[in-house]
Amino acid sequence: MPVSFRGRLVQYAGRLHRKHPGKKAVRIHDYVDGKVPVLQRVFQRRLKTCKAMGYTIVRTWENGGSEPEAGSIFSQR
Repeated sequence: MPVSFRGRLVQYAGRLHRKHPGKKAVRIHDYVDGKVPVLQRVFQRRLKTCKAMGYTIVRTWENGGSEPEAGSIFSQR
């Protein structure tokens, strides 16, 4: 089952942002099968948490709209 618990998402993102020689940027890619209702709901919870952590949607695929369905790239402000 995909991760949606806020604490776990914060922990994972924090690990990605740890300083490391040569690291210039961090990108978090998130994928969802929008045709499976439970996966869509879990994704929406992750999206809410990512926005609360200061991430914004940089790009969506397939639907091209404002609501991500197929996947997103998040960028921290």
